[in-house]
Amino acid sequence: MKLANFNISLDPRIKIISSFFFIFLVTTSTPTLLSFFSFLSIEISLIFINKIPLSVILKRITVIFPFVILVGIFLPFFSNKGEPIEIMGMILDSWGLQRLTDICMKASLSVISLTILLETTAFPDIVKGLELLKVPQLMIIIISFIYRYFTIILKEGKRMKIARDVRSTSGPFSWQLKTMGNILGQLFIRSFEKSEHIYHAMIVRGYSGTIQTMTTFHISLQDVIFFIGVCIVLCIVRVIA
Repeated sequence: MKLANFNISLDPRIKIISSFFFIFLVTTSTPTLLSFFSFLSIEISLIFINKIPLSVILKRITVIFPFVILVGIFLPFFSNKGEPIEIMGMILDSWGLQRLTDICMKASLSVISLTILLETTAFPDIVKGLELLKVPQLMIIIISFIYRYFTIILKEGKRMKIARDVRSTSGPFSWQLKTMGNILGQLFIRSFEKSEHIYHAMIVRGYSGTIQTMTTFHISLQDVIFFIGVCIVLCIVRVIA
């Protein structure tokens, strides 16, 4: 049996718990270059085993990193907890610079871990796994609806923006701000109306709030062995690195 098939055939609960255990170890430790590259090597191995395109990984990291930088970019400039160091003519705080580096390393490892989970597990299986793990039903429904209909809302917003640009692409900032507010208001109303139609259609088709999948999941001995092996490897890396 190939390693890729071995990984994909795992119970989604094992995948979810393993991914969040990995994220827990990463985010609760003080990262060093050794620990960062050790955890990263584990993720790279899983990426190649499952044949996940590197472009997908880079795309997810590119999306999240602006928010990460926004959170920690000011730490090297306004913190006074470390020694001042000069880089390219700028005086930076060593403690703040270290914290910014820690945030970037933890965020990148966490995003890669979640990307591997999403790329190796069908979304309905992930949602069903969360349900079997006793995650609150309301949270599961919100996650499910956001995943399925967020792209529809984006397409609707793009159509409204194109319609505005066709009529006029220039104007004072106050006018552009006003039209953008109108677009957001109309988008909210249309989204609310569409959600009502979708909800009633789902009720007519027998939706009861539970996630239905074609597969019945059972945790097998293979799943247990995989999870124990993952925990041992990750704990060894955490202790040594």
